[in-house]
Amino acid sequence: MAEVLDRPVYEATIQDDDTVQVTRDGVVNEYASMNDAVAAIGRDARALHRPVKLTAIDPHSDQPQTRFIVDVDGSVDLDTSTNTKTRGKRSAGSRAVSLDDLAPSVTQEPEDTEVPDTPQPLEAAAEETPRPDSSVPEPHPAPEPAEQKTEPVQHRDEHRSTTPRGGAEDASPAPRSEEPAAEGFAGWCNRTLNMSLPPSAQERQRRVQKLDADQRKVAERHVRQRIQRPLESHRTIAVVQLKGGGGKTTTAYHLAATYGRIRGGNVLAMEINENQGTLAERSHPVQHERTTLDLIRNLDSLNRRVSDLVRFIRPQGDDRFHVLAAPPEGTDRSRVDGTSVKAAHELLQALYGIMIMDTGNSAQASTWKAAVEVSDALVFVAHNREDDFDLLRATVKAVREAGYGAKIQHSVLVVINTATNNEQRLERITDYANSENITGTVVVPFEPALQEGEAFTYDDLNPGTVTAYNEAAALLTDQL
Repeated sequence: MAEVLDRPVYEATIQDDDTVQVTRDGVVNEYASMNDAVAAIGRDARALHRPVKLTAIDPHSDQPQTRFIVDVDGSVDLDTSTNTKTRGKRSAGSRAVSLDDLAPSVTQEPEDTEVPDTPQPLEAAAEETPRPDSSVPEPHPAPEPAEQKTEPVQHRDEHRSTTPRGGAEDASPAPRSEEPAAEGFAGWCNRTLNMSLPPSAQERQRRVQKLDADQRKVAERHVRQRIQRPLESHRTIAVVQLKGGGGKTTTAYHLAATYGRIRGGNVLAMEINENQGTLAERSHPVQHERTTLDLIRNLDSLNRRVSDLVRFIRPQGDDRFHVLAAPPEGTDRSRVDGTSVKAAHELLQALYGIMIMDTGNSAQASTWKAAVEVSDALVFVAHNREDDFDLLRATVKAVREAGYGAKIQHSVLVVINTATNNEQRLERITDYANSENITGTVVVPFEPALQEGEAFTYDDLNPGTVTAYNEAAALLTDQL
């Protein structure tokens, strides 16, 4: 290599976005990457017909300055001669860094053997000097240096093994099993100089975040596969809670939307309510106002074809399911009873793979009993409120007293959190569900729009809400 002169002076500062700002004797140029910066400096070296010096400055590194030699062919090497001269003058501020500084793992093992350096000459002198009287005790017993040598090593190893991976406050070298840095200045050094520098705290954090994201994707894929599991025949799910405004309609709609979007069409949400329901008001609007009552009145004229249902059902667009709403308040409901509900169910189960029934508020109503009777699984619902909790217990009791207690162990509890989100009550509700052998409890986050009676818009749900309904649907499908 030709002689390297101190001028011109090149400084390359690595920015947060990995772009590089190069200063050449006070003149600043911007480059997209360290490779581009070195290529430009290499062209200067060729024009000068000699290598040039480069000081790289990485503000995020524990060693903020590193000095290199850029040769006329564009190759890069550490400026070992300069670093060797400055090793005894290092300060806590910006400084030149040697290869040992950049790769601290290279010096870890020799550090462990430096503890006995001071006593070794004393021991050697003691062994070489003959003692006239063997009864005189040795001034430096042999076991003591061995203890001083091993204890610090054990302490250091234990600390490394228990340090959380990727912690922001971890200033110790990366574990040897950790992959070397691939980003930033350390990553460039690894690629260019074939080094194995550990990743920065920022890169470690990004790696952990990516790992978490990958794990979430795997978990989400597994949940979707459970929801999509083939069923041997039609399945009916009844959503039950004796409290009005207890979240039954919200839960029925979004479970149907979850099945429709993930499993595919052929899903029906049917409102069975002895009082006026709200499913028609909150679902996507249609041009007709026909309801479950109209379907029941025309059962004799209907064949087992979906085309016969077009004038009764309400398609829900991208949610890919149909709604069959309850009649409004004031309608003659004399023909909506348990018998007619069973008759409608018999027709509809031949046309839909999954039917979700949004039930009413009275366990004495024949429609409620019919819905529970024809169901294959139950969904209990409760807001995280004390009155909802009371009526949840009443609902479970009513199911048992109606003779359908065996279905409870094939049921799921959906708890809808409120703005106050009482964790202690939530724990009590979950413990109660476990004591009643309910299969699982899923907590839905607080969604203001869902609490205030607005129209349902699945695409506006927060990701946590979507995840919760996915989990509930997966649990249900496991029971079906």
